[in-house]
Amino acid sequence: MTEAVILGQFHPSRLQSEVIEAEIRPLLPPCCQLERIGVRVPMGILPPAANLEWHQDGGGAAGTTKHMVLWAVEMPTELKLSSGERFYAKPFDLVWIDNTQCYHRQPKGTDETTRWFCAIRCSGALKDGRTFYDFNTEGAFDFRGARGSL
Repeated sequence: MTEAVILGQFHPSRLQSEVIEAEIRPLLPPCCQLERIGVRVPMGILPPAANLEWHQDGGGAAGTTKHMVLWAVEMPTELKLSSGERFYAKPFDLVWIDNTQCYHRQPKGTDETTRWFCAIRCSGALKDGRTFYDFNTEGAFDFRGARGSL
């Protein structure tokens, strides 16, 4: 099963929360387009210590966050696959991860006065009652030529 995929690069027209939310939404898998887009703006505050440790959001495999899409203008979120292998992204990469398998953490030493970050936490549910996993099995979402652990 796919654990992490780079969907492509995302360069917003302006670094502003509302602009990022509007411009990133059409680039997301269909189920993620229905979810809240969380943009973290540079504020210069220290990140919570838990963000710097390997973790899964929303309860992991037993929780409600089945997958996530991550994005950062610098120092992308660090990813570790279930095999223990690291998965690397570059700044501005739009990265889909299976939150039930893959672990992530904020890199230590990020400059919180300059780092813009975005996370979309997704249940995988679609409007018609199917899930992303049903949808993807049917071949309707092909990760648009994405590169990664396919």
